[in-house]
Amino acid sequence: ATIVHEYKSRNRYTNSLGVGWCNALHLPRKETHAHVVIETRLTFFPDFIQLEDCGSAEQLAFPEVFMLPSGLNGKDFLAQNWPIGDDPFYLGTNNLISKATITKNGISIKQLNGVTRHFDKKGALTAIDDMHISLTHEGQVEKIQRGDRWVQYQYKAGKLQNIVSDKGYAAKFSYRNDGAVNEIENAW
Repeated sequence: ATIVHEYKSRNRYTNSLGVGWCNALHLPRKETHAHVVIETRLTFFPDFIQLEDCGSAEQLAFPEVFMLPSGLNGKDFLAQNWPIGDDPFYLGTNNLISKATITKNGISIKQLNGVTRHFDKKGALTAIDDMHISLTHEGQVEKIQRGDRWVQYQYKAGKLQNIVSDKGYAAKFSYRNDGAVNEIENAW
């Protein structure tokens, strides 16, 4: 996997690098690389569940939406009334990009490129395929781990300061006085 910091000039989302930035991974696949956003969450509404990659619905042009069948209320999910037992439940979508499955442990979303992102019952990202994702209390990615390989994100006052790996690779970030990223020192 390759760590990617992408800038989207039309997105008002603010992450640890500043306005418009979004963190992602490029995962090797047979014929291409799959682009997977790691700053993502699910938001629950009465009639649907919304996938928010790098921002809220107000900050995104076209968020991905998964419709709930009658009898299920997305707001009840957060109230600990998880509606699913041992059998998975598949949700309809507003596009052909992804397929959502509700299980007793949370929600999995499989993208057309074959990558599956797993979310807990509160909508927080917990894994991408077989890579475990740990988040800080503020919801920022803290660690990505596959087996004994890992990458750790280190923050100070909400700003990404360093990314370090189990192999000793590191990236260091500095910021201007206005809070925007100024420099990225990369030793990958």
